[in-house]
Parts: sequence; structure tokens; C-alpha cells
Amino acid sequence: MQMTPENQWIDDVRLQIQVALNDSRRDILREQFGMLHEHRSPDLPPEVESGWLNYILEFERQFENAPRITVRARVGEPASPPIDALSSDELVTAVDALLDLLATHYIAVEFLGDVDYETVYRYLTEELLDEMIDDIRLPETWLHFIYATDEYNAQTWVEQFVSAIFRHDLEYAQLCVDDDQLWADSSGRLTMIADLVTLWARMPIIDSITFEAIDAKIAGDTGQILSRITWLTDGTMQNIEASFMVYRSRYLDEAWSIEQTSLIDELRRVF
Repeated sequence: MQMTPENQWIDDVRLQIQVALNDSRRDILREQFGMLHEHRSPDLPPEVESGWLNYILEFERQFENAPRITVRARVGEPASPPIDALSSDELVTAVDALLDLLATHYIAVEFLGDVDYETVYRYLTEELLDEMIDDIRLPETWLHFIYATDEYNAQTWVEQFVSAIFRHDLEYAQLCVDDDQLWADSSGRLTMIADLVTLWARMPIIDSITFEAIDAKIAGDTGQILSRITWLTDGTMQNIEASFMVYRSRYLDEAWSIEQTSLIDELRRVF
């Protein structure tokens, strides 16, 4: 269609109306719902911004009045037979059916670590279905849950600790140790901050490493992680193996603290 002055005038008026409506929606979000940061992009077309603002407004309106219900109620009170009553094949079918049912109600579950069907079923039926949620229902809006094994969480905290040591980041390394206490080496001798400073004087900062958990054993609140750490220095690939004794953090949910490690000793041999 050929653009005429009349068509251009109509488009300009529509644009002005859309911009005014968007400003009105932002005013409502500020005044009624206390939105402080708008995160506006100057390149965002007004029509696209309108859709985003409508979504935020509807979310805030529902959130303000949303009842608290269980996931079980949200998905229709599904029957959950005792796990002992299910055969292996029935267990697989039951897990798949539950995950499909959750997905139809826009609830997604991500499993991190090595889990089997029995673990998944117990988590879904004994924990997730009884979780309390705000009953907000918006099209294509997903509610996400994550289940991580103790082994996965412990490995994650060890990897963060190792990365901090290679970056010379003492503050972050101490976040991986309860009470900022000093950790012990493989012989049980406490590693002093001065030991790290001496090591780091010889050891370059290395931002990129590859961390591989070779073995992980967790029993209750304690465990051991054996890892292989690989990095590149002056074009040469190097690697070490280091062990870590860990225990469940007393302060942070799903966190693990480094109690003892051979990492510092191993790095002293390299640098």
C-alpha cells in the first residue's frame, strides 16, 4: 500500500495513542503496585511495550488477590499410589504421567544430579504436590521447581571454591567455608591466609578452568568429593587431582562447606 499523507497522519495518531496508553499503564504500576524500576528500552516498539505492560499489570492484579494453594490443588488433586504398590514399569508410567500433568498446568520441574525414578516419584508425591504457591494463572507463564541431589549441590560448592582459588579471590573462597574458618589440607593442617598469599605470589590468576568430579560420596551431612582440575598455562595443559571433605552448611539451605582439601598442597607442587 502506498503511504499517503493521510495514512501517515493516522499512523502518527495511533502511535501517540499507544504511547499515552503505555504511560498510563506505567502510572498505574507505580501508584498502585509500587513499581520503582521500569527498565525501558528506547528501541522497544510501543506495541511490544504495550504487551509487556499489560502482562505486568495482569500479574500484579492477580498476585495482589491470589489465594495460596498447594500444587496438588492446582493440578486437580491427582491420585498418588504408594510407591511400594507400583511395579518398575508402573513407576515409570506414573512419573511420566505426573510430569505431563504438571506441564499442562505450566509447572516445570528440573532435576539436577543423578536421580532415579523412585527418587523422582517420592519428590513429586511427598514434597512438590504439597508445596504452597500463589494461584496466579497467566497464559504461557510457567512455574519452575528445581530438585538437586546432595551430590550435585556439594560438587557445585566445591567447584565454586576451586574457581575462587584459581582467581585469587579469598573473599569468595571463604564464602564456601562456614564462619570464614580456615580449611585444613590433606594432612589436617590448617591452611593460613598467609599460605595462600605465598602460593598466589608464584601462581598466576587463571580465570578459565575445567572442573570434573571423578567421584562423590555423601552420607547424611558429610561427604567427600574427588575431582580433576584442568587449566591452560602459557600454552601448556596442566591438571591435578584434589580431594575435598565437605559438610552440610549450618547457615545456608542446600549449601556445603569445605572442611578439608588437598587442593592447596597440590597447587604448591605445581607452582
